[in-house]
Amino acid sequence: NGSLLVGNVVVSEWRAVRTFDKARLDQPQGGSPALSVASSSLEVRVLRGLHLSGHCDAVQLRVVTVAGSAVSPSSAWFPARAPAAPTRVECRFQVGRDGCALALRWQEDPEDCAHRSRLQKCGSTPLGFSVRHDFEATARPALWQTRVRQVARDGEPRSDWRVLPAESLPSKRETLGDRTGPQVMHSIHDREGHEDVVRPDSPAALRPPAAYATAPETCQALLRNPELMVPEACYQLEVRVGTTQRWSGWSKGADVFLHLPPPVPTAGDSLEVAGHTPTTATLQWLPFLPQSPDLTALEYRILALERGVGDRRRWRTVDTVVDDAPAPSSNEFPTVAPLQYVVQHLHPDLRYVFAVECRYASACVGGFTEKCGRLETQEILPERHVALVASEVAPEVDMTLSVSHTSHPLALRLRWRFLAKPSGANLPKSLCYQLRCTGGGGDEPPYPPALLASEPDAPAKFHYDRQADVVCVDIALSAGEFPSGYPLAFHLRVGDPSTNMWTSWSPASNSLHLALAPPQHAEGDVLMITESMGGRGQAGHEVESVIVSWLPFRAAPTTGAEMHRLLDVEYTVEVFEVVNSRRGRPIHTHTLRPASTVLESDYRHTYTIPGEVLPADAQLGFEVYGVYLYPGSDQRLPLQTPAVASGLSTEGSETAYRPHGVVLPTPKVVPLTGDVLDMVGGAPCLAVELPGKHLEDVLAGELQFELRIGCTAQEGASNDNVIPSSGWRVVSPSALQPVAQPLHPGTDRSMRRVLLRDLDGQTCQVRLRKDSLGQSPASAWADVTVWRPLPTSGADEDGEISGIVTSLGAAAAGRGCSLYAHLCWPVQPPPAHRGALPLRKYQVRYRVQGGDYAAPAHHKPVLVSAGEEAHWWYEMPEVCLGDERVGVVQAQIRELTAGRAFEFCVRLANDLRWSDWSPATPWLSISLPRPVENPRLGPANSVRFLHSSASSVRLGWSPFHVPVWDQKIHCDPSAHVTAEYRISMLAASCEPGCESPRRNAEPHPEESTDDPHRTAPNVWRVVETLYNMPVVVNGSSVATLDLQVGNLEPHLFYKFAVHARLPAALRAAEDHDESWGNALESGWLKPRVSALGSSHATASYVMPTAALPVGAVQLAWKLEGFDLQAPSWDAKAAFPQGYQVRLRPAEAEGEWVELPAVTLEGPLSGLDAGTLSVVVSDLGCVDRSAPLQFSVRARDRLHRWSTWSPPTGSVVVAVPAPAPQRAETAPGANLVLVPAGPEVIRLQWYPFVPAAGSTCAALQRVEYRISHRPDPADSAQQGSWKVLDVVVNDNPPTQPVTFDAPAPDRFHHTFRVVARWADVVGSAVQG
Repeated sequence: NGSLLVGNVVVSEWRAVRTFDKARLDQPQGGSPALSVASSSLEVRVLRGLHLSGHCDAVQLRVVTVAGSAVSPSSAWFPARAPAAPTRVECRFQVGRDGCALALRWQEDPEDCAHRSRLQKCGSTPLGFSVRHDFEATARPALWQTRVRQVARDGEPRSDWRVLPAESLPSKRETLGDRTGPQVMHSIHDREGHEDVVRPDSPAALRPPAAYATAPETCQALLRNPELMVPEACYQLEVRVGTTQRWSGWSKGADVFLHLPPPVPTAGDSLEVAGHTPTTATLQWLPFLPQSPDLTALEYRILALERGVGDRRRWRTVDTVVDDAPAPSSNEFPTVAPLQYVVQHLHPDLRYVFAVECRYASACVGGFTEKCGRLETQEILPERHVALVASEVAPEVDMTLSVSHTSHPLALRLRWRFLAKPSGANLPKSLCYQLRCTGGGGDEPPYPPALLASEPDAPAKFHYDRQADVVCVDIALSAGEFPSGYPLAFHLRVGDPSTNMWTSWSPASNSLHLALAPPQHAEGDVLMITESMGGRGQAGHEVESVIVSWLPFRAAPTTGAEMHRLLDVEYTVEVFEVVNSRRGRPIHTHTLRPASTVLESDYRHTYTIPGEVLPADAQLGFEVYGVYLYPGSDQRLPLQTPAVASGLSTEGSETAYRPHGVVLPTPKVVPLTGDVLDMVGGAPCLAVELPGKHLEDVLAGELQFELRIGCTAQEGASNDNVIPSSGWRVVSPSALQPVAQPLHPGTDRSMRRVLLRDLDGQTCQVRLRKDSLGQSPASAWADVTVWRPLPTSGADEDGEISGIVTSLGAAAAGRGCSLYAHLCWPVQPPPAHRGALPLRKYQVRYRVQGGDYAAPAHHKPVLVSAGEEAHWWYEMPEVCLGDERVGVVQAQIRELTAGRAFEFCVRLANDLRWSDWSPATPWLSISLPRPVENPRLGPANSVRFLHSSASSVRLGWSPFHVPVWDQKIHCDPSAHVTAEYRISMLAASCEPGCESPRRNAEPHPEESTDDPHRTAPNVWRVVETLYNMPVVVNGSSVATLDLQVGNLEPHLFYKFAVHARLPAALRAAEDHDESWGNALESGWLKPRVSALGSSHATASYVMPTAALPVGAVQLAWKLEGFDLQAPSWDAKAAFPQGYQVRLRPAEAEGEWVELPAVTLEGPLSGLDAGTLSVVVSDLGCVDRSAPLQFSVRARDRLHRWSTWSPPTGSVVVAVPAPAPQRAETAPGANLVLVPAGPEVIRLQWYPFVPAAGSTCAALQRVEYRISHRPDPADSAQQGSWKVLDVVVNDNPPTQPVTFDAPAPDRFHHTFRVVARWADVVGSAVQG
């Protein structure tokens, strides 16, 4: 009945909803009216599948106004019935790491599944696709809801239904962990009823929706509602699902019981006491087994029951521990490790019973942790008493210093260890101990017992080391309580005063002597006796004092090193007389107490014996011994006998000491320094150092200086090579001048200096004399002057250098070199100037020519006056000479500013003094001359053209030469001199056909002046500057240098020049930045262009178009001598940039008419084949009715024109008129009337064609003008032509053209058709 069959479905037509249905739709539940019944109505159409006729599968709605003037868009397709209630609902209680939850499971109604399966057969039509798309959003359930009530175990309700909030069903692609609400898992039942669970991470979850339309779906959800999680509660739950439009009915109820069994002990397990001490007990049991696989964390509560007086039961909680290890299964029992717990702080006098309770430790189980499993010990832990047992270890006794030396300076420290049984027992706070001594031939009776306390500051204390399970005893005693005449050993026992139980006596301790052995001298040490002269002779000798020294005494083997370190040692020094090699009467005795005994290994104690106490003619001996003193007091410690058995003495030595007579010190020649050196300059003199009192005697006349002269006997400067050449003579007192002693660290303040001036000879030595009493040893030979070298120009004829030779030096510096001043002079002075002392160092100073100079910071500026002028000199640091004694000294001054001139002075020094500065050397410039052409090459030394093209040339030239390099420069072989090369270019134009450049020519008037590639003629222009390029040095051979120069214009002459200069660091200061040397020039580079030409041209007429006026001609000709690729500066010919056309009448061969030249722009046709093709539309004022001839020529970018091409063939430029295909012999020959009814007159004719038969596309569309003329039947007078219409037609010649004209009136009518070309602009040619 008006239904429409679309694919596999049938769709009904739109019909109005009945009244009772509309009333139900107007007021949706909980909403406002959806539409107004008075102004609009609701229409519906339904859809059903062909395979189930009579069933309505889908419904679609729309709103229509009452007047029918407006219709709303159709709604989406939605199911015609509500979803069915879920089936096979199941519910169970589960507990996991995430807490407690109710696990729901239900299955979709099979009828809903069959209803969706019919959607898959809707076909692939747009309607079928729309139905499937809409049903995916509306037919499939999207929500689920649960209601719950509490029931008894037998199913009897105990509360009303409680509806929980609705939740969304997740899509199949969501995983359970992606949602925070209910977690749902889908499954599919196949046709045989088997369930295939589709998990979110399985491949089935990624299948298209069609895969779920053939079998019912199974959903799983987790309901987490804390209000429902009541232990031992029983609930009944019902589920319903809903789409976006409606809910299904409630499903059948499912019961669930909330019960969580507590952990249970492992089968056959019991709580055992694995070990105990008086205060601890170790409990051991196997882990409990949880009743839920997801609850692995268990909480154990340790309980203890004390059984004391009255046997009262009072369980107390000892501790609570958590074990989160994975729970073992029943079959894992043999491999499970037991748990242990140590109960602390037990009372030894009480008995104990222990228990362990286990419950779930997870906080998520809430109130389900009330129940627990329990284990108890089967036996009671009895009381635990303490027993003291002596160990087999002997006591250790050490002797130390007493804290207070008032009673006795020594103290004893006794340490021992005993055992307490059982292990870990609590000991009393106080015990007692007893001592007895053995030694001296018998045993001493035991001493009375004494208190042994546990306090750490008690003198006698004990400590229980529970880790080592021993009791440590530490007792401090005074040594005065025990006998000290012989070594003693100690025995010890410990007891409990409360029980009167003692340990057995300990083994004997180490033997200890309570008196100290005296300190002993160091092994191998002897007394060292040092005599100091300078006495005034009151005792009959010149000995001022005698110094006795010895190493600090060491501890005896029986004295501890720590005891020796703490005590003070008092030394006694005794001087005695030796008579017949035996000890005689004492002469002098002295005691001394050094500050400390902890000294360096080589430190020696000293004592100075005054010379006045020593007799002049006696033989003397010395002895030193020591005793111990209590630190900080004069109390001596008890010593073993003999008390003086370990001292140092000279008794028994072969020779005894006797004081010497008058002894004078050896004069010491010292260097001249500071102001003394400046004062004496180069004058011959010596500085001598003496003790202060002897110098006073010299100045007072009691002592005299004597001097003698020596000479060098053989090669080399040395004291061994000097022999005296004169006798001793007294130095005049007027030649003596005291000078100040230099003050610096280590200076001996007792020494004084005197200057001996105006000495004769080159080498001298001095000594002191005191009348006839004696003289001092002679001093070392010393030179009174130092040789200085003089400047020379070079080596002599034998190649020997006798003075200072200066030259320029070059050293490698990166890729180039750096310049420096090179100075050399002989290492040894000439034979006439050789002395006793070798030369040790030298110093150089320099002066700069010109203005200000910035010297390095370590070059000291000194203002030196020379007559009335003064100049600034810069002194360089001193340099030490090596051990070489032959050859020359070579000094390299590298810190000089390049480009400046310098003069130098040198001075030398031996161990005593400096020489005068040498005269200044000649001026030396730290620079190189400008590089010049290599003279060895001769005429071949020029710029050459290695290779050339139209726009580039490769230049080649030989490197330049440094003029003075070979003979005057001290060069490092690895040094390389580089230079800067500047290449310049000169361009010149030429006349066509000329072989030489045209000088002073102006640029071509048509040339662009702003072209960057243009070169201004007759102007030298710098093309390139090359840096770090080589030059010829030391006759070395360097390859030819070359440079590629581009951007040349092919039609110009070019000349090139090369200049060279050194880097700024190698040039003289007067050379400015533009100081280039002489240039190397090349010859002229001739133009590099080819001749241009043209071949025969062809001309053809171009039919007019909308963009091309009438009379256009297309010309094409072959180009010769042109570059037909993209414009390139390396081509040998120019690219065509313009052309010019001329024309004339073909018949009369009249005068040529030249059209204006045209500049080419943009891409051109035909260039790839070497042909230039252009279209000429403006032919000027020529007669176009007659045939024409054309000739062309082209122009390149150098403004050169090719020759005119030969004339083309004749070309007619007139447009042929359109004409009928057949001749118009009479009216009606081409235009005919075709019957078409009483109301229309149909005209028909064949299309017009060009008169000349052209097939140009511009002549295919024809514009027809249809006119008619009325001819009245009653009058012989004809009417006027009137245009009916203008039409454009492009029918092929074989297809006729038709035109329908209105029916004629009572007159006769004549029709005609006139044609012209529709695409020819500006042409009125008609047929």
